[in-house]
Amino acid sequence: MAHTSSALPKTLVEHRTAVTGEQAQVCRYDTYLPEEAVGFAVSELTVCAMLTGTKVMHHADSAHAQVFQPGESFVLAGGESVNIDFPDARLAQPTQCLTVEIASEKVQQVAKQLCLQDATHEYTSAHLPVILHTANAPQTQALIGKMSQLFDEHVQDQMLMADLTVTELVLRLLRQNTAHFVLAHSQAQPDASGLNAAIALIRHNVTRTIEIETLCKAACMSRTNLYQKFKQLLDCTPAEFIIHTKLDAATHMLTQGRTITEVSYTLGFRHPSHFTRRFKQKFGVSLVNMCRGWQCDSTAFLRRIDLSMMVADICEEQAYNGR
Repeated sequence: MAHTSSALPKTLVEHRTAVTGEQAQVCRYDTYLPEEAVGFAVSELTVCAMLTGTKVMHHADSAHAQVFQPGESFVLAGGESVNIDFPDARLAQPTQCLTVEIASEKVQQVAKQLCLQDATHEYTSAHLPVILHTANAPQTQALIGKMSQLFDEHVQDQMLMADLTVTELVLRLLRQNTAHFVLAHSQAQPDASGLNAAIALIRHNVTRTIEIETLCKAACMSRTNLYQKFKQLLDCTPAEFIIHTKLDAATHMLTQGRTITEVSYTLGFRHPSHFTRRFKQKFGVSLVNMCRGWQCDSTAFLRRIDLSMMVADICEEQAYNGR
């Protein structure tokens, strides 16, 4: 039977409120004061999602600290640990994080259901990485919102609602990381399959315009089969994958000090405003806000952004939000 645990904040760093069931535990952590190097370890697969504020994550396998902000997820495999800094936590504005610890049995259960549904591919927890830091897709962000509202529900309803949401979260995590697995395999063995060949062609030509017919020839597939393979294993169309690949390349180019205008035209976007809009759709934040969280000299980087493009970015953001 599910139960909740909640107490007065005896500690101002990582105060925990939990909803616990048989196969998952959902926790909300509130931190009210700045702190550094706070240890956090997990025994099962755990999905962390920022609600408010910023954390800086330090993991033994990562050479650099990673800034963790709202709209992002940080996934830890069972047995992993991180050290966390809380640079922005305040009494009046605490840093809040949601964690979902999921039993391996639950992951395997969902994986088996996916395998029965899609016999063309094997879904397994072996595809899940040791750590993963990624921007949330809109559907995943909606699930995080549902999870954060669990603590306002009646006790008898909490874990029933959590179980439904956890199942969907695991499903999306497996599909997403199967995609990561496919992409990693395509990079290591570009000639292993038609799909790998198409992916390699896109990755090696991010500054070119690639027609679908060119991808079909590289993959030795019809247009219909190519679309089906991309949707099955990468959950996007070939055209969408081309855009995503260009945007991933853009983040690297921008941190090297190149301007938005230069990067947008180099990567083949028809106009910088189209580039900034696409960037926000993929990462959930505007270019200006994104660069503030990157591990780079953001002050020097911001100076390099054309004033006209900063204005265009603000206008695009206002139009995007319907203001």
